[in-house]
Amino acid sequence: MLSLAPSIVRAQDTVRPAIQDVIREITSYRETDAGIIAKGRSLILDRLREGDTARGRPVFDYLRDHYRPTRYVPFWPAENIVLSFWASEYRAILDVPALESYDTLRYSNVITPPHDLLFLDLVDALSPRRQSIRSAVLHAPLAADESAFLLLLLDWVLEDRTIPGNRDQINEDADAFLGEFGDSRYAPIVRRDIRFVTQESRLGLGLSIGLGASALSGGLAQYFSPAGAIDLVGDLGVRQLIWDREALFSIRLSGSLDAKVRKDFTYNGKWTAGMKQDIIVPEVSIGVVALESDLIRLVPSVGLSGILISPPTDQNGNSTSDLKLNLLSWSARLSADWKWGTGSSYWLLRMNLSYATPFPQPDTRFNGNILMFTVGVGFFIRGFERKL
Repeated sequence: MLSLAPSIVRAQDTVRPAIQDVIREITSYRETDAGIIAKGRSLILDRLREGDTARGRPVFDYLRDHYRPTRYVPFWPAENIVLSFWASEYRAILDVPALESYDTLRYSNVITPPHDLLFLDLVDALSPRRQSIRSAVLHAPLAADESAFLLLLLDWVLEDRTIPGNRDQINEDADAFLGEFGDSRYAPIVRRDIRFVTQESRLGLGLSIGLGASALSGGLAQYFSPAGAIDLVGDLGVRQLIWDREALFSIRLSGSLDAKVRKDFTYNGKWTAGMKQDIIVPEVSIGVVALESDLIRLVPSVGLSGILISPPTDQNGNSTSDLKLNLLSWSARLSADWKWGTGSSYWLLRMNLSYATPFPQPDTRFNGNILMFTVGVGFFIRGFERKL
């Protein structure tokens, strides 16, 4: 074993020079374009902090112009805007819409700038010079909409988003620009990128569950005796859809469980008095919010439903009988919601009064109606969307 030691030492002595050669080759290799861009970005930031525009602008011009026809992108769009303000190159902003969102397709086949947070450093360094830049823009030979757009863009880029109210002021200035220069070619940029106002979404979602009682009339009441009622409702609200009011599209599953057959009769088999039955009423409907305030909402609706009468299932989910009675029907419903919460998202106490009657059918024995009244709880939520 000791005889191997000299061989290992000699092997290590042979490897060390090889590694050193590799390191020497790497460090002496020519500077890459990505490295030049990274150093140029740092140099620009240093010159901006020093207030040395004369020495910083040539670096900016070189990186921007030299790498324009290549696959290298030296600056992100927002960085270009800040640096163009610093260099007083207003046409670089106005002639080429530099205010763009990050486009995955655009940047998928190029080498992007490093994520070195240069933009934040540029904003910090340029913010103390905001007033002098504004003065330079106002004295530049620009059209009225161009000057107004540049001033708005400058405030937006340098906006301190940590101070409450700054965003509101930007939105007010954007509205003023759109009011005066609505036909300007910069108006779409202001609407899309600078003005950011949210509003409650037109769409809302709700869910409720309730318990109550049910009653039958006509032929249905002669053959079946209902029990209590259960009600599960899912709602989709769409504002300003019907008569400029909110429409409510609902899917409802209600019914009377553990109902019983009143007397013997024959329908696809023998039904005997006392048999337990489930009366299920699935329904799709559309309603209109007829009345709404901070405390209450009243919604009448009509829809298509079914009256499905069948034996209950056992613990294994198997039907205890093959007897079934299915009736297609139309329905009407009145929902009253008492709301508690703030805004358009709230909890609710809901009372549902519903009515379903089968369409005419050959077997007139089962003509009649089913009436249900339930009280339950639920919620309704509505998100926010951008107002363009």
